[in-house]
Amino acid sequence: MRYCRWTLCWVIIFSVWVTPAIASIPPAYEIIEMWGGTAYAINDSGLAVGYDSYGHTGFLYDQGVVTRYDELIDPASNRAWDINSSGAIVGIALDNHLNVEKTYIWDGHSASYDIPLIYATAINDNGLVAGKGAFNTRAEAAIYDGALVHPLAPGIGEHSDAVGINNLGEAVGRIAYGHTGDDAFVWS
Repeated sequence: MRYCRWTLCWVIIFSVWVTPAIASIPPAYEIIEMWGGTAYAINDSGLAVGYDSYGHTGFLYDQGVVTRYDELIDPASNRAWDINSSGAIVGIALDNHLNVEKTYIWDGHSASYDIPLIYATAINDNGLVAGKGAFNTRAEAAIYDGALVHPLAPGIGEHSDAVGINNLGEAVGRIAYGHTGDDAFVWS
């Protein structure tokens, strides 16, 4: 009987102190090398985008296969910033002939360069694109809805950037105030 009580006591001690410690061990992750560079976004299907270490070539990672964007997008020098759940990708590409950066949306088949943003950094599942637009000689955080560019912080600070957008259309980014620093913002 005494042995049973001590066994029961040790089981309770083990359950109270050790079990939570075991439960708090984080799950193991597999590290998959995709490309010599930086991945910036991944969607729920596991598609990831980014660009190489030299900043010249965007890439798409899909189930172990890396596709370079110089094989898909006309301007060879490009960066992929974000991907949504349907696989639409936004980024910037340098037109080597005109020496001009162009913002693009790649839909999985072709790139569209007629986006009226200075650059695009994020796209949500509804196709809203966040980035930076030009307004009266100012560069400001903006959202492009497929037809119009909407400024998010008109006239505030020296300039602003939108770097993320959720499916509710809420954007995050910063407003730069020059020598006094930057402030992080949520625009909703």
